[in-house]
Amino acid sequence: MGERSLTPLYYAKDVAVQQLTSSGLASNIQAVQQRLQGGAIAVECDSFSNNYTDSFSSVVTRSLSWRFYCLALKAGTDKVSGGTDTPNLDHQYQLLYSRYFGHLRDEPIKLLEIGLGCNMAYGPGKSLELWRKLFPRATISFIESDVECAEKYKQSVEREAGGTLYMGDQKDAKLLAKIVADAHQAGQYDIIIDDGGHNPTVQLVSLQGLWPALKSGGAYVEEDVHPTYFRGDTFQGFYNATGPTFMGWGVASSDECDSFVNNYTSAFSSAVTRSLGWRFYCLALKAGTDKVSGSNARKSAHQYQVLYAKYFGHLRDEPIKLLEIGLGCNMFYGPGKSLELWRKLFPKAQISFVEYDVTCAKKYKESIERESGGTLYMGDQKDAKLLAKIVADARQQGQYDIIIDDGGHNPTVQLVSLQGLWPALKSGGAYVEEDVHPTYFRPDVGHGFYNATGPTFMSLASRLVDLVHCSSGVRDLYCHEAQERCKRATPLEQSVLAVDCMPEACVLVKK
Repeated sequence: MGERSLTPLYYAKDVAVQQLTSSGLASNIQAVQQRLQGGAIAVECDSFSNNYTDSFSSVVTRSLSWRFYCLALKAGTDKVSGGTDTPNLDHQYQLLYSRYFGHLRDEPIKLLEIGLGCNMAYGPGKSLELWRKLFPRATISFIESDVECAEKYKQSVEREAGGTLYMGDQKDAKLLAKIVADAHQAGQYDIIIDDGGHNPTVQLVSLQGLWPALKSGGAYVEEDVHPTYFRGDTFQGFYNATGPTFMGWGVASSDECDSFVNNYTSAFSSAVTRSLGWRFYCLALKAGTDKVSGSNARKSAHQYQVLYAKYFGHLRDEPIKLLEIGLGCNMFYGPGKSLELWRKLFPKAQISFVEYDVTCAKKYKESIERESGGTLYMGDQKDAKLLAKIVADARQQGQYDIIIDDGGHNPTVQLVSLQGLWPALKSGGAYVEEDVHPTYFRPDVGHGFYNATGPTFMSLASRLVDLVHCSSGVRDLYCHEAQERCKRATPLEQSVLAVDCMPEACVLVKK
């Protein structure tokens, strides 16, 4: 990934000072600066922006809440680019943390992190400072192997943050069992974060040991997975895997809908998933699309509501551009369901479609082009000329923030469409591949319609789980095999910022 210039922290501070001074809330700059240093950090971090946040052209990423990024910079943790640890570390965890936890500011969550930072150059306690400001109502616990260092933070963690400080090794089976037992008695965690020793094998041990301590719908964050690819001599072999690893364990890694709740949404015990915006789920149910479980169409197993709420829940009032492959002309629930969903979910969006059933598509041409401001492309999603036409139009009229493939579900064709349409997607935009599960069908399913005749979308997605780490600032430490794999990455693979998969669907975010 290209190097991004980061505005110094004082720039954000200056912006906040100007805003506060002009609004008459302070008589002079010094008073405002004292107020910020005295705990009013939320003032500047609520509307934080800098050259990095503005560098994305799509609101899918650009309009995320950057509160985490701002607070992480101020705390001095290395979880974000521009932190105070090692300048060449290009951690961009703000993209993940904002999507998963940006809605939890006022939730009384329980958080456990492995690693107080006792062995880090920037000093211990930085994450504790970050979490306390990001989640002021949270109960925050830690695991730390450096007992002498940890003792200094025991009161801060246990009295001020309401958590527990566990002192010991993150691979110690007895310690992990103790944490699980405590969680079952005192309440499981909404978020568990492993920012410990970064040993690939130990990461998996901790995950396996702590997984029972996590609530249903909760999130387990594994930071620093890139040492999985380090050379054997890196740091005297400290990172060498002596067994299965985390990365090897799971490769394919104001209407009634505003306050919608039902048995499904209430089933999750963790606020990480339970308190997501369920507007998409509600509207999809009402529209009758099969994108969600329990639709009017059928008892679908799809649970895309989890993915869509996470990635697009903040875009309700944004003038985005969306393109979907498939109007639903061959679906038993009838065409136009997704069009109805997108128009209600994103009332300011321009919505375009690709549909191969010309007779059916023509019935929706006016609705799409006049009422939704988009374009209806009629043709096959694997037609190179059609894909080139869409890309040419996007370059002339504006690229898309979101592209969704809900077309024929053929695994090989899905990849063809992605490769053809990727240039039509904005930087920071998201490409959603629905219905990837036919990749795993038996050859006789659907009379062989789903049989792959070449590389598939999921074969690419599986590679991307490794390849996204090629943009790490410490790639020079990678083993020969990993470096060679990075060198062989295609331009498309090199331009993927993130890959996120759930059952039956994946999202690729573009750099």
